[in-house]
Amino acid sequence: MIRSAPALLAGLLAGTLAGTLSCSSAPEAPAPAPSGPPPAPSGPAPQHIDQATFKNGVFSGAFRHLIDVRSPAEYAAGHVPGSRNIPVEEVEARMGELKALAPGPIHLICETGNRAGYVAKQLSAEGLQTVVVLGGTHAWREADLPLTAGATP
Repeated sequence: MIRSAPALLAGLLAGTLAGTLSCSSAPEAPAPAPSGPPPAPSGPAPQHIDQATFKNGVFSGAFRHLIDVRSPAEYAAGHVPGSRNIPVEEVEARMGELKALAPGPIHLICETGNRAGYVAKQLSAEGLQTVVVLGGTHAWREADLPLTAGATP
């Protein structure tokens, strides 16, 4: 519907006056608090580890929790000795299992570091300490370091 300028002005003034006449002197009530769960706690920021330091830790047995987040097929084709497979797609469903690994750092590895970085952010949001292996299994393989074949025991 198209209104003429005088009709539009009259409508605006009527709304303004009606609003002015119905206003009370009481202050406006505060907005209600947002409902729903509070934001997830933010844990420690993910850390990163280079291949040389990672290699020394693997061979010395210093890493208690080494999680490979690649697919089961990738993991079975060759993984860093001592690692367990929890595919990125299963991380949320297996969060209780991962939380049971605390305290202490959880070292995360994938093929290049991208998926491990993604999972590290998820776990850090849950308050877990995480370490992402830079270069991932690709860099391990390129350094001609040993890989274990087969599924998770």
